[in-house]
Amino acid sequence: MRFIDACYKHSFVQSFDWQEWVRNRERLVSDGEGIERLCLADIGRLITVHIRSDRFCEGRLLKVMQSGQMARILTRLEEFQG
Repeated sequence: MRFIDACYKHSFVQSFDWQEWVRNRERLVSDGEGIERLCLADIGRLITVHIRSDRFCEGRLLKVMQSGQMARILTRLEEFQG
């Protein structure tokens, strides 16, 4: 819950049609394919997708964290701190 709260606090959870966004990026969402090329806005969208998806499919966010995909997302985010 602290992770989710932090994402909301730092505005990474965005209001947009995330279900439509996912349709065009299924491999990114399911496998994390292409995380290394995401812009900052898309990092926020991807985080939003994972958090919102967890509401419909309990355990989704945990799976993303256990797979290492969230670590890759956060590593990409760190690159913008540069």
